Amino acid sequence: ALPDHTNEIKSTPRSAVNPPTLNRSFRGNNRDQSVPMDNSMAVSRNGFIISAINTNVIFTNPAGIITYEKAFSDFFTLLSLGTRMYDPRVIYDVEQNRFIFMCLNGSDPTSTHLCLAFSKTEDPNGEWHYYKVDGNPSGDNRWFDYPNVGVSKNDLYIAGLMRDIPGDWQYSVLYQIDKNAGFAGEDLTFKYYNELKNADNAPSFNLVPTPSAWDYLSDPGMYFVSNEALGGDTYNLYYTTASLNDNPSLISLQTKGLATQLAPDGRQKNNTNVLNTFDSRIWSALYHNGTIHMGGHVNTPNGDVGLLYGRMDVANVVFEADVLTDAGLDYAFPSFSAYGKNENDAEILVNYLVSGVDLLPGQEQRACHGLGAEFLWSDPVRLRDGASAVNVLNDNNERWGDYTTSCRRFINNRVETWVTGCFGEGGSYGTWLGQYVNEDEFETKTMAEFVADKTTVTKNTEITFTDLTQKNPTAWSWTFEGGVPQTSNDQNPKVVFPTDGAYDVKLIVTNDLGSDTLTKIDFIHIQDPITSPVAEFMVDIDTIFRNDTARYTSLSSENTINHKWTFQSGSPMTSTLKNPIIRYNTAGSFVASLTVSNIAGSNTKTKTKYITVLNRSAPTADFIADKTIIMAGEPVTFADASTGGPRERVWTFEGGSPSSSTQKNPVVIYNQDGLYEVSLQVTNEFGENTAIKTGYIQVGQVGTNDVALISNAKLYPNPISGGKITMEFDTDKTQKMSFRLYDAQGKLVRVLYEDKVKAGYNVFSFNADMLVNGSYFLNISNNIGQVKTITLLVNHP
Repeated sequence: ALPDHTNEIKSTPRSAVNPPTLNRSFRGNNRDQSVPMDNSMAVSRNGFIISAINTNVIFTNPAGIITYEKAFSDFFTLLSLGTRMYDPRVIYDVEQNRFIFMCLNGSDPTSTHLCLAFSKTEDPNGEWHYYKVDGNPSGDNRWFDYPNVGVSKNDLYIAGLMRDIPGDWQYSVLYQIDKNAGFAGEDLTFKYYNELKNADNAPSFNLVPTPSAWDYLSDPGMYFVSNEALGGDTYNLYYTTASLNDNPSLISLQTKGLATQLAPDGRQKNNTNVLNTFDSRIWSALYHNGTIHMGGHVNTPNGDVGLLYGRMDVANVVFEADVLTDAGLDYAFPSFSAYGKNENDAEILVNYLVSGVDLLPGQEQRACHGLGAEFLWSDPVRLRDGASAVNVLNDNNERWGDYTTSCRRFINNRVETWVTGCFGEGGSYGTWLGQYVNEDEFETKTMAEFVADKTTVTKNTEITFTDLTQKNPTAWSWTFEGGVPQTSNDQNPKVVFPTDGAYDVKLIVTNDLGSDTLTKIDFIHIQDPITSPVAEFMVDIDTIFRNDTARYTSLSSENTINHKWTFQSGSPMTSTLKNPIIRYNTAGSFVASLTVSNIAGSNTKTKTKYITVLNRSAPTADFIADKTIIMAGEPVTFADASTGGPRERVWTFEGGSPSSSTQKNPVVIYNQDGLYEVSLQVTNEFGENTAIKTGYIQVGQVGTNDVALISNAKLYPNPISGGKITMEFDTDKTQKMSFRLYDAQGKLVRVLYEDKVKAGYNVFSFNADMLVNGSYFLNISNNIGQVKTITLLVNHP
């Protein structure tokens, strides 16, 4: 039986701990026409802030200066998905020291995608890697909604709900993604957990990842929590058993706890419009010291919207909870962050939205201290008072959330947490960001802070550094790694950096409270300007038969971020892979095109009649070898040069090892001197044919009557990167000779020469510009069966 930890909503101590201290605050994102606001944000160690609402994203610094502002469709323009983007989520990876930003695209089964971006450095003003992930890998009639995100040491987790066409929830899913591939710009791999179940085998609802609250990440997996959408006393705990590369599985556990009821709608002062609380799901969670802190909003005995704050002891699967409630006030959409002076302090900052009978919608925060069932609350601090009621939609039911965010910044061993949410303003919504610090540190320290007007620029660009330290500092001592000047005592110095790289900046400030030092590691990024990529590609074989495949390889410049291929008559006809494999089912000569792009622009390479697809016919067997005169123990590579499109091959190698093969281009070793026969039988649905070459392979010295076909042969340059290639050789007599060039698959590329060759020294040239990169065989033969093969390597830049 499940342990019974059900308890009633109780009166918990207020004013039991000091309230959080608000230090800085400023306006966040500006709303357009979208609802709800869906506020999400993250802050890095050096104070880079990414803040997003349902339509746009901004980058800002601790002074509130916005350095970037774009609609999602502009930020994710490389994905070419259009403008239907929403539900942003931002997370800072404290170990990789970089950001992950995502939103959703599309709201039907055919267009649903997860749009992902991984920053290349801590500075979001620099470059990103962009990805789109199918929002419905199972291929049923569902689409992805309500993302919840978290990162572990190796993986990114994205949980969500799958909806049907009318928009009703059907089941929950989870993506476990290799985050290191995303940070490296490599192809993403992931595991998709579909139609999740609770421990009682009921469908799971709304899994919420529990990212680490401190400056390290969980390993190897992650915990998740959920509850019942309409309230109840059942709470679910899940965890992944391993990182993605170690074959993980998802385990479900369950316990009982505080019984809750569906929250009512929030009220607004002097207004009949209500604020939709949607449901009583868990809206936010984090993991800290063996406990998961989580919360949502529920009904209270007085009919107010109460804030549910729960703690899950993961070792014992025990759930304890408290409901913050005050008569006439409504609290909703909480988020949490660690607020203690050190890792072992049991203090959490709780961020939430507030409204009420006599209150306009605003943003509020409290500290809460305690372990287990002990909840010691502080008095509230109002980050932003509402300036008006919300009156956006046509009826009297307004959207209120759906999210707030609270996240700790780990710098200088100080207590610092940033929050965001929405408030009523101008009949609509506003967004406000705030920084909370420890009261003792605020009163007794100078708490150094600074920003730069540019953080990712080209070398020798002048950068202005601005001191933001409060409490009137009287002296400044700056150190600029790699900068000119390297030091300064100005309050707001100007510096240039002449060499590419990432550089630390240190500031020591002094006032009557003493001195404080702040070092921002790798704060300034100096790099060459971003340029548009250059498209180029090749195909492994440019003449194939119907229903065969061809592998395309991008040879585009290294600064390429995204690939977009188009294949006339190919299957598929488009691809975003770097090196796609395409099947052709129709005969003809077809166009292939590649567009590559990065944040600076795009470039397209189109090749007409680039690939030829032939109808199969009765095959005619033929083959070549890379060499026909060898020493014992030397390997020989054979290449099928048959026509007609054979589907099956049977080789026979007299004296060879192996003595037979069904490969297209087998490698054979001959261990005994002698002359050996080689045969190849080829077959397809139209017939079969056999080619036999007697005495084709000469191993060792066979006899004095055998005269070399040519001598002193030279083929240069080899490898060749383009232009003219020259062949020099001697022959002992005038004779008719054939010079044929084959590719690595044994297909005839070109007849270079076929006529009489004079005795003595000979030379001829041909152009290699039209050859795609790869290996080739120059096959030289005469009319009495003598053959010589020379390998040629083409490697265009």
